[in-house]
Amino acid sequence: MTTNYPPNSGEPDQNQPGFGPNPEYGQQPGFGPGQPNYGPSQQPGYGAPASGQTPYGQPSAPRPGSEQPQYGEPGQYGQQGQQPQYGEPNQYGQPGPAGQLPYGQQPQYGQQPQQPQYGQSPYGGGQQPPGSGGGKSKLPFIIGGGALALVIVVVLIVVAVVNSGGDTDEATGSTGGGATKPAEAQKPSDAVKGYLQALADGKADTALGYVDDQPSDKTFLTDEVLQASNKAAPLTAINVPDVAESSYASVNASYKLGDQAINATFTVTKSGDKYTLSEGYADVDLSYQTKGLPITINGVKATADKVYLFPGSYQIDTSQKYIDLGSGADFVVKDPSDYPDVQLKPALDSDGQAMFQKKVTAAINACVASHKLKAGCGLDVASTVQGYKIKENSVKRTMDASDKSQVKNIKGELSYDAPTVAEADSFYANVSTTVTATKSGRSSKVSYYGEGNSFDDPSIDLTDPNLTVTWS
Repeated sequence: MTTNYPPNSGEPDQNQPGFGPNPEYGQQPGFGPGQPNYGPSQQPGYGAPASGQTPYGQPSAPRPGSEQPQYGEPGQYGQQGQQPQYGEPNQYGQPGPAGQLPYGQQPQYGQQPQQPQYGQSPYGGGQQPPGSGGGKSKLPFIIGGGALALVIVVVLIVVAVVNSGGDTDEATGSTGGGATKPAEAQKPSDAVKGYLQALADGKADTALGYVDDQPSDKTFLTDEVLQASNKAAPLTAINVPDVAESSYASVNASYKLGDQAINATFTVTKSGDKYTLSEGYADVDLSYQTKGLPITINGVKATADKVYLFPGSYQIDTSQKYIDLGSGADFVVKDPSDYPDVQLKPALDSDGQAMFQKKVTAAINACVASHKLKAGCGLDVASTVQGYKIKENSVKRTMDASDKSQVKNIKGELSYDAPTVAEADSFYANVSTTVTATKSGRSSKVSYYGEGNSFDDPSIDLTDPNLTVTWS
């Protein structure tokens, strides 16, 4: 049944049912004759505004004595939600005029409603009127309305807590483990600015938050490595012109790494509401440079030949004693698409050269001084030659001035195949050898010529704690 608004009279519709026949479908029964008044101001039946009430959908001034707020007005901040005293009329379950809240004021988020006094309904339900059973049939509706109001309050509180927590996280921009949560980039250029600033601040995880493709190995994508880079060559003078929103954009940027000016172009894509860089780190293959050398990059040990590096300044070093990697060990990654010019030239350092010369010279002198057939160093004499038997401990070896000079100036170099092995560079020296030989019962001293008159190639494995000289 449809009721026209506004009605022709300020009086309630005479056809509005009281406690009598069931109302037609869609109508809320009013509180008819014999029903006690509920509250300071009696509510009109549903569908008929009270006298002086404005048409449906338009706000109206409250009636005298009524404490109900206008529709949409919450309680003021700091006020507790008022629970009715026992026996007070309860507004819950009573339909109000159009534009007024049927459930009264709700407490604001963060405030607890006052507990009802002993005997009061927890939902603010008023005392039930005596009378017909029709009044009792209203109880489920009244309690249901109170429960619904409580559910609405709880839902609003939960939503407020969730929203408040989210706002706090976004404001602080922090995540666990000391990492900084990257701000949401509103434009492609914002993503590049945030990424470069994170690098400048030494915040590796924040920088990776702006990168779409995450690396399988983050050994060198850390704060420690970035801070070493910034110490050697700070990333400064960041300039990224604004680029309007789009699903795909190329963003130009300029910055400095130390004194070196860099101009780079970053590809930025949009996934959902998030802008990310397609590339955020460079792939650097060191396999042909290090070849098994134990190395560190900005002080961090490398365990793989292929490494991932942010734009920055890097220094490759080795933990192997006596080896220097040369000036090419210092390099710069200009941008994520860069192929840095890494020119490692492993060589014995000055201490390594001194050690090698000392060790090899001592070994040569010991071999030359030996009277045994097998002296080592490649100076071995056969025990029988052309029917002559060579007497043990009869061998005498000498070197001329030219050969002694070769030994004195011996230098080492690292093996191409085994970079931790030092070997002699272009070393060649001969010895003169005499032996006592016996044939047919007759012994005599004779000169000995053969392979035992020249040295083999000396080498030292630098990983050997004893640094033993071997000959091959």
